Amino acid sequence: LKESDTLHIPSFNYTILVIGEVMSPSSLIFDSSNTEEYLKRVGGLTEMADDDYIYIVHANGEAERYKSGWFTSNIDIKQGDAIIVPQEIITFTGMQIAKDVSMILYQFAITMASLSTIGVL
Repeated sequence: LKESDTLHIPSFNYTILVIGEVMSPSSLIFDSSNTEEYLKRVGGLTEMADDDYIYIVHANGEAERYKSGWFTSNIDIKQGDAIIVPQEIITFTGMQIAKDVSMILYQFAITMASLSTIGVL
């Protein structure tokens, strides 16, 4: 800043922040109250996005879970709000672990049988 410059700080935030698992996280100028519109503008969701748990944090600090679909209502976005798209958490089930362990044991048994057949063991 120079001596004659002025700095104007607006009293209200006129942007929408879109962060998380989206193609291009950024702050956008508010001009629509449609959540889907802002998600499209940042390039959409990534493969790791958990679209079941998208939520909106309003400028007053309140949070609302966003649900999209045929029979769900769209949350009205207001100036200063943030759209957060979390990353999907991949969990393993007991069945998946049992399958992986059995596959390792199977491959180990095949290797041992092969080594025994050629006379290494």
